Amino acid sequence: MQQFLKGIDLEEMSDQELYAEVKNVNVYARVTPEHKQRIVKQLQNHQQVVAMTGDGVNDAPALRAADIGVAMGIGITGTEVTKDSADLVLLDDKFTTIEKSVYSGRTIYANIKNFMRHELTTNVAEVLALVLGLVLFRSSVGNVAAMTPTLTALMVLWVNMVSDAIPSFSLGYDVAETDLMKEKPRNPNESILANHTWSRVLIRGTVMGVMVYLGFLLAAQNGLNASEAQTVAFLTLVYGQLWHVFDARSSRTLFRRNPFGNIRLVGAVLFAGVSSFLVTIIPFFNSVMGTAQLTLPVYLLVIFIPPLPSLILSGIKEVFKIKIW
Repeated sequence: MQQFLKGIDLEEMSDQELYAEVKNVNVYARVTPEHKQRIVKQLQNHQQVVAMTGDGVNDAPALRAADIGVAMGIGITGTEVTKDSADLVLLDDKFTTIEKSVYSGRTIYANIKNFMRHELTTNVAEVLALVLGLVLFRSSVGNVAAMTPTLTALMVLWVNMVSDAIPSFSLGYDVAETDLMKEKPRNPNESILANHTWSRVLIRGTVMGVMVYLGFLLAAQNGLNASEAQTVAFLTLVYGQLWHVFDARSSRTLFRRNPFGNIRLVGAVLFAGVSSFLVTIIPFFNSVMGTAQLTLPVYLLVIFIPPLPSLILSGIKEVFKIKIW
């Protein structure tokens, strides 16, 4: 296995020969700018993601050819042509900065993925709860007329604008998981919803949506009127979402993250939870949103039951290492 290759030897190699050797070579010496381009191209032909560092004008073509061009950034160390050709400029000329930039990039990507996972899960839950109401609630139950929607339009708007959006945006302030830099580099063509993300969204969204509809149905069966039953569904969805956002913070389970590690998220959850409760007890919001005041036992049920799906599913995943949810 060849570990070292000089430019003079590389010059005599065909592209096919270089392709066969390039993955076995760790060190190149006295290579020209043209050689660097050939090396980059053949590594890419092996489906490798190639990073190239450089500080001179001659490095510009190879920097452009590489997947990630890294240029030195201070004084004579880095030329303007090199900087313009690069994807990443090291302003302090320290190679350790590359690791820091990778860490920042992975953190941002992970937070975006967590945001999308939470948003999609809660949207699946909302849609399913409404669809189940339209499909299954075809005859009157107790004091609730047939075809009464599970949630009013303003309840859905409140959920989307307050209890869903505000905590979701707070996910952007999350710090990275402790083993983030130990993960293998992902395929550049990989979907942001890869690695069982869709199955996790559908499973958790379905469980949450069914729970919301069952809350509405059971409220109707136990003598609550339409506004009260819709309020039960509304609070069940809100508090289910607020618990799920802690689950969405981790690619594994909510037990792997400190719940107080993102103080902005904690504040957002408290704000959304308290404000959503208040719109059910303030008469003005009762008349505008169609909410209704509930009895203390019902309030306790809609506060303490919604966390169960996230806790149970995370517990099962933690114990049995099930990846699909």
